Amino acid sequence: MLQNIRDRVSGIIAYTIVILISIPFALWGIQQYFGGGGEQIVATVNGEDIPAQAFNRELQRQRNALLQAFGGRLPPGFDEQVLRQRALDTLVRQYLLNQEVDRLGYAVSDEQLVQAIQSIPQFQRDGHFDPARYDQVLKLQHRSKVEFERMVRQQLRLEQYQDGLGDTGFLPPTQVRDAERLRDQKRALRYFVVQVDPAAIKARLKEEEIKAYYQSHLAEFQRPAQVRVRYVRVSLEDLERRVPVDEEVLRAFYEEQADRYVTPEERRVRHIVVRFGGDSGRTEAQARKRIQEAAERLAKGEPFAEVAKAFSDDELTRDKGGDLGWVARGDLSRDFDAVAFKLEPGRPSDPVKVGKTYQIIEVTDVRPAKQKGFEEVREQVAREYRRREAERLFLDVTEQMLTLGFEQPDTLQPVADAVEGEVRESDWFSREAGEGIGAEPLVREAAFSEEVYEEGRNSELIELPDGSVVMLRVADKRPAEALPLEEVRDRVVERLALEKAREEAERKGVEAVRRLRTGADPAQVASQLGTELERPGAITRRDRKVPAPIRMHVFVLERPEPGKPVVDGLPLEAARYAVVILDAVEDPEVDRADPKLFAQLARIYGGRELEAALHALEAGAEVEVEAGGQ
Repeated sequence: MLQNIRDRVSGIIAYTIVILISIPFALWGIQQYFGGGGEQIVATVNGEDIPAQAFNRELQRQRNALLQAFGGRLPPGFDEQVLRQRALDTLVRQYLLNQEVDRLGYAVSDEQLVQAIQSIPQFQRDGHFDPARYDQVLKLQHRSKVEFERMVRQQLRLEQYQDGLGDTGFLPPTQVRDAERLRDQKRALRYFVVQVDPAAIKARLKEEEIKAYYQSHLAEFQRPAQVRVRYVRVSLEDLERRVPVDEEVLRAFYEEQADRYVTPEERRVRHIVVRFGGDSGRTEAQARKRIQEAAERLAKGEPFAEVAKAFSDDELTRDKGGDLGWVARGDLSRDFDAVAFKLEPGRPSDPVKVGKTYQIIEVTDVRPAKQKGFEEVREQVAREYRRREAERLFLDVTEQMLTLGFEQPDTLQPVADAVEGEVRESDWFSREAGEGIGAEPLVREAAFSEEVYEEGRNSELIELPDGSVVMLRVADKRPAEALPLEEVRDRVVERLALEKAREEAERKGVEAVRRLRTGADPAQVASQLGTELERPGAITRRDRKVPAPIRMHVFVLERPEPGKPVVDGLPLEAARYAVVILDAVEDPEVDRADPKLFAQLARIYGGRELEAALHALEAGAEVEVEAGGQ
């Protein structure tokens, strides 16, 4: 019963791992994440079943993403079937990728797995991995370490596959040069902007026009449907205030977590950095060769500071002898820490790979770790003890809310009593906007859902951005109603005048384009329309002296023939219309490819290789969709 209720949660319970852990499962997820045996099957991929639970979670994930993108309300005309198909397509790709990674035999070592898990910020306290925190988060999901670590291992294998495909993308230098020509191409233009003042239009509006516009746009001049809701809200902070503490409990917690209350070891470090890939213009092999040259100079006794100045790509430390100052574990990358915190002071490391760099690292001094006394950290201990106990309470409290809200759907009082809270009441808010609790998009979406708004039931649990959870029900409703013309006259007049001004500006602009195409003088036409001809000359795509819409438009026009300018027009914001004259196109000379552009395009080509591999997997797959899967 409780598990069925738990599946109703739209927040911290059902999605704790997804939300708290910053590993991108959206595309690279794994079927173990979805779990569940003996369920209804929505599709089969090469003989492997996709359970309904997996499909429903992916569907909800994509729906939540859309709600967030559109301010808590799905756009008008939204097609649920399109979303269902996209969710199914995503899952099919996930399963195909998992199968391909298995077939190719990608592997992740235990050390890589441990490093990945320990680097997740939500499992850390004060920048260090906390085993107790790790246990707490997994317990919130009722997941075992074995299951979660299998998930992370599979995720890392999928990233290996993705990186491998991305690195195979072949980019011919001729295509880079062509792209550079387009990027640096210049276009010579003239333009003018026709503008009509809506204020002048207002003075000419007739009462019949105003009334007719109001009547034909009634839906735009309505007071939207509104609700007031009753709600119960619980946060970790609320639960923390309910956690009792005494000296004995705090001292026991301090002893249990003693390794957390330590001033960490710090090391004074200097390094020599040689970058590759990206904007460096250097291949990995070239970087490896350069760092080896630096190591050879150090081996001959040349001072570290001089070698750093000669070889290092780190602009911040190069002129300071490579000195990074004092660092603790976690200040830099885990690859860096793995070397720096094993070195003996005064002995430079061999060249090591750290991300997209090769480095030589040397420790020059060490400050040992120091245990902090209980009295020194008592306030911190109390805060962390309360937080830990509150996290333990949170699952029980939310399950109580779900159970009572589900079993007694016409009242929130039992929910409030069970969590030692209160039933509060909001101000009026609409589906589009509100204040207080009504400012939250997910609250508005829940309040206007059929289950809550029409049927009068309690909502599901809603997780808010601050981590608190809310259950609500409608207390009162106001239906949508048209506002009287007298109340919205100013808005009607503003809208009507602006529309008429836009129409007039476009009419004048289109007529100007016609005249210029038949040989009229641009400066004279601009003057007759009360504006001036602008002559910016030759511009690039990045030239800010021309407004962006005009600049973008001129670079999509066809190339003019000598002595025959290309004339075109485009509407701008407000009541403005631009008339553009393209006189000439200037192509730059390109002798060699720009390394930065080459790197950018290589990443794009690598992405295409990955997409092609996915299409190939889909084309060769046997996918059977059950009746409920679409």
